[in-house]
Amino acid sequence: MATREATATDFEVEMAALRKDIAALRDDFAATARDAVRAASSGKAQLGETVRHTADDIAEKGSDIASSIGRHIEERPLASVAVAFGAGFLLGKLLERRDTHGVAANGKHSDR
Repeated sequence: MATREATATDFEVEMAALRKDIAALRDDFAATARDAVRAASSGKAQLGETVRHTADDIAEKGSDIASSIGRHIEERPLASVAVAFGAGFLLGKLLERRDTHGVAANGKHSDR
């Protein structure tokens, strides 16, 4: 009988140790999950900040280019008009050529 009681006591001790280990694992898992959520939130915030900075940089460069074009037009208005006219003329010829080859400007074949 003493052996049976010793085995029952050993079993209870082992079960208590197992419960303690499971509780520790559960706590570790919860802490890891909290850390993962925190890291994901931080990464999302950093990505949003990077996108904002990039958008700001692009807007600033676009503004600089527009200002540069504006200054160039003010400094050389006749040359600017000539360049605009030439670009428009070339674009018109390209579109006209496309139309004469059986494709209209809307991308559909013409009946010519």
